[in-house]
Amino acid sequence: MKTLRHLILCISFLFIASGISGQKLEFDHTHHSWGTVNQKDGKVSHRFTFTNTGDKPLRIFAMNPCCGCLVRERPTGTIAPGTSSHITLECNIGRREDSVRFTLEVLTNEPVAPKSRLVMEGFVKAGNQSPEELYRMKTGNLMFKTNHMAFNHLSKSRVVTDTLDIYNAWDQPMDISFRRVPEHIQVQAMPEQLAPGEEGFLIFTYDATKTNDYGLVMERFQVVTND
Repeated sequence: MKTLRHLILCISFLFIASGISGQKLEFDHTHHSWGTVNQKDGKVSHRFTFTNTGDKPLRIFAMNPCCGCLVRERPTGTIAPGTSSHITLECNIGRREDSVRFTLEVLTNEPVAPKSRLVMEGFVKAGNQSPEELYRMKTGNLMFKTNHMAFNHLSKSRVVTDTLDIYNAWDQPMDISFRRVPEHIQVQAMPEQLAPGEEGFLIFTYDATKTNDYGLVMERFQVVTND
């Protein structure tokens, strides 16, 4: 029997009008999900790449990481128009368990949006945990670590991609498809058929160039399974 699962995809972006002169900080992505790591791994790190897409030099005034994080790499001096650079954020897992989220606030001389936020999050596995402990949300036999995804701030020129972990708790192969997906969103299950007890993930691509929305946007679509 086909089962419909409602999955919420939350996308927020700040529309910045074109034609404004000045510096403009634009990240390739502002959110990184590391999936699942073991507590014994100790640390997680990720490189966030950005470009000054404005017409004046960009300067980073300050970076404010949350507790447990260090900025390992950052640009020095000004970033010329059209130039790319990166920020590497390293976070200490410590004794954290379950869902973990780290943030970094970046302050620049950009005239329109001087404050940007980078997010790293995922699941920390303490010892040998069962799938039921790792995947806390269940709809039928399809299990999720979360059914919510946030892309934070986007400009209308951006196309962003991220993933969401899933698990088949059924004793049969599970086929996954989708309904009522908006035109500006692409979603794919990898693999499209989950074996019993198999982990997989959903790949989301949000194309902000194909929508006229702005501000906080909430999208919903249906996940269809055969259980």
